[in-house]
Amino acid sequence: MTAAQPALSYPRSFLTLLVAGFLAVALPLAGALLYSAWNTERLAAQARNAVFNAAQAARGSRSLVNRINSIERVAQQYLVLADAELAADYARIRRSFKQVSGELSQLPLDEEQLVALTRTIEQEQRLYELLTAAPRGRPDARQVGKLASGLAESAYEVLAISYLVADREVEQLRRSADGVRQQAVTLLFVTIAVALALALGLTRVIARPIRQLDASIRQLGGADFARPIRVDGPQDLQYLGDAWTGCAGA
Repeated sequence: MTAAQPALSYPRSFLTLLVAGFLAVALPLAGALLYSAWNTERLAAQARNAVFNAAQAARGSRSLVNRINSIERVAQQYLVLADAELAADYARIRRSFKQVSGELSQLPLDEEQLVALTRTIEQEQRLYELLTAAPRGRPDARQVGKLASGLAESAYEVLAISYLVADREVEQLRRSADGVRQQAVTLLFVTIAVALALALGLTRVIARPIRQLDASIRQLGGADFARPIRVDGPQDLQYLGDAWTGCAGA
């Protein structure tokens, strides 16, 4: 004697069973699609941020180089003329220099880039202190020339920051794109496997009452009324099996 199969919990109608099966199979596919869309949006946001950082670095570096060139020129003129208007021009350019350098320091710079920017700011600070240390006298021309030349050389390092930032952002974006692509491939295989497993399981659940209906039709066609007709599944199919049982009993 074979053991009875455990009873399954079916919905009220066969249509509800089909809809539930479709939703169960579609759910992991929809989840994978939403996750892929979220990853794509995240990658797009990273790309926008990379472009913004690269543009900010390029604009800030060029602006800082222009300020450095202006500072060097005004410092050399002030060294010769010691004019108060040149001192005012230097102060105005210096305020702009500090603003631009502060904006650059807020960018995601690595240690080497940050050291170059910090060194440039410190050189400008020493030049300013040297020019304003003795307002009634003239500062040492050799020290001023040395600091001004060093500041001009630092301008090229500052200009290179924009290229380094752009290269680093592109590299990070490439790595992120590779990671998203690998995740998408893995998610695709996992989702397909889960969907196939669910489809196979639901096929067995849906096919069971269909097989019972087929067996019942064959039984009635063969005029076999000795065995009771039993149809499991949704209630509408069970009602159909009960109706055939009543016809067989009559």
